[in-house]
Formats: sequence, C-alpha cells, structure tokens
Amino acid sequence: MIYCLTIGLFKINRSIFIKSNELMLFLQIYQSETKIMKLIKFSSYNQYLLEGLTNQTLFFSSIYNFNDPFEGVFRYKISADYSKFKDFYLNHYRGREDKLDYYFNNKIEFEKLLNQTFDWRYENNGVCCFSHGSKKTDILMWANYADNHKGLCLVFKKDKLAFHGILLNNTAISDPTGPHEITYTHKYLDEDPLNRKLTIETFLTTKFDIWINENEFRYISPKPGNYVFNIESLHEIIFGLRTSPSAIKTIKNIYRNQDKIKYKQIVLSDDKFGFRLKEI
Repeated sequence: MIYCLTIGLFKINRSIFIKSNELMLFLQIYQSETKIMKLIKFSSYNQYLLEGLTNQTLFFSSIYNFNDPFEGVFRYKISADYSKFKDFYLNHYRGREDKLDYYFNNKIEFEKLLNQTFDWRYENNGVCCFSHGSKKTDILMWANYADNHKGLCLVFKKDKLAFHGILLNNTAISDPTGPHEITYTHKYLDEDPLNRKLTIETFLTTKFDIWINENEFRYISPKPGNYVFNIESLHEIIFGLRTSPSAIKTIKNIYRNQDKIKYKQIVLSDDKFGFRLKEI
C-alpha cells in the first residue's frame, strides 16, 4: 500500500515537474521575445497596403470602425460629494458659476455633457493596432486579420517604431503616441470624473476580455489618417500560407533596396496542428 502511494506521488510530482518545465520554457521564450520586443501588424493584401508600404505609412482608424461593438463604451458617473463637484466643475470643466447648483442637482444632464465630449474625442482620435510578436504563428490571427491567410504580417522593432505627424489644412498634427498595452476587463469603464484619474489613452486602451488572446498594443494619433513610420523599424515581412507568389514578388520589389528586411512565409507544421515559419 505504501509502495503504491509512493509510486502515485512520484507520478503526480513528475507530472507537475514536467508541466513546470513546460511553463518555464514558455516564459523563457516569451521573455526572450520581450527583450527584443517585436510588434506585429496583420493585413490583407490590397491596393491600400501597397500604397502604404510604398509611402512608408500605416493608417490610423477611428475607433468606431473596429469590429468590437464595445469599443469606446465609457460613461461618466458623478458622485454626490458637493465640494469635489464644485472643484471639478469650476476649476477643470470651467463651468459657469451660476449653473453650479443646477448641474449638481441634475447630475444626469451634466454627465451627458461630459460624455458628449468624450464621444467627440473617440470619433476624432486615430488608432493603429498591433499584437505582441509572439502571435506571429497564431492561426486565428491570420484567419481573422490577414484575409484568411492570403495577406501578410509586418514585424516591427518596438524600440525603433515611431510615427511622424501629418499636415492637416496646413496645420501640423502632433506625432502619435505609443505603444500602449491593452488592458482587458469584463466591466464597463464607469468612472467618477471628480477623481480625474482617466486619460484618453485609458479610454482607448481598455477592451472586453474576450479579445485577450490578441495581446494587443496600440498607437494613438490626434486624428485618423495615414502616418509615416521609420523604415528602420520594419524588421521582417511574413507572408501567409495562401499569399500568392505574385503578391510576394510585388512586396519584395517595393523594398528591394532595403537589405535588412527579412522575408518569411507561414507553412504547416509537419507533426501537429500548427504553423511554423520558413525563410524565403
């Protein structure tokens, strides 16, 4: 009986040891990827992509064009503390003093005014989405964001990736900021503005945790549109399993003078359900 228990415990401990080793290996790979941190962007192969690569630009979209219906779902909820409300209303919102008591007693109406302001900011900011470099061979990412494996994946060096502002009606626009790592949650952002802890980055980098597998990072711009990236940051281009030979040839031709850019393609793993990378 003691012998059986000993063997049983050995099997359990051995199983835990093996799983522990697998976890350590995963963490080592993840940490190694983080040290040389790459950010990747999946894309369909189309005319917009070709124009962007030719001009060294990426498009920053309005958040309302994204596929997550919960993007931008944020609402202010004001507390009942009069002194805090007064300070916020007069010194930060810059409201009229003769309306102070009215809005304090009609908080829902004032919340609507604040939320309209942030709705406007949601509509007017641009966002460019990336994923962590460890997602390069993620089958779902290729299926969802690279035209069912017919597109490609741009791999950037995080420490070198930066975007330059554009001119809008002869007015300079400030450079996009980032990368901002996404925070995943299952709750809406209902915050009291009196605390003044939230920023536009917080609103634009909080997502429903059903998307946590995407391991997303974002750059945020003051306006939607095309922004120039520095070519030194483009580390490699990975073509999908079904990317056509003509598409590969066209992309390579665009960067024919950029010797440091590597090219790889997704292929099926030999011994399991999964992808691996092949240099081309």
